[in-house]
Amino acid sequence: MNRIVKEGILKCSFGNIAYKHWHAGANLPKLFFMHGWQDHLGVFEPIIDSLDGKYEVFAWDMPGHGKSHFPNWPWTYGHSEQPKQAFEVLKKLEWDEYSLVAHSWAANGMTPFVKMFPDQVKNYIILDAYGNGYPLID
Repeated sequence: MNRIVKEGILKCSFGNIAYKHWHAGANLPKLFFMHGWQDHLGVFEPIIDSLDGKYEVFAWDMPGHGKSHFPNWPWTYGHSEQPKQAFEVLKKLEWDEYSLVAHSWAANGMTPFVKMFPDQVKNYIILDAYGNGYPLID
């Protein structure tokens, strides 16, 4: 079982988000988790626990979900907002390279992000994306 190093609220321009950060600051491969619509970071905890401390992990409640605040208005819950949110959170983490694990709604919204930052996103792990999403075509 992984030990949570940090748990709290991160102040962002789009509102305050709740997060959990396992093995913060360790020299381990990094995993950045984003959940689906009407979900929360807790859905990932069984997966994170199974990693046996082999990764630094950051999971967060997206705006209006879990323990995070509702977003500042004007705002939409469209896919176009997710890359902006992730970009800001990742800047605060100061991560240069990481693997992105995205579920459902976030998996569809983050595909363009992966194409925009290929040098940063080492792996893109999609869990149960719906519809056609955005194809990864070079």
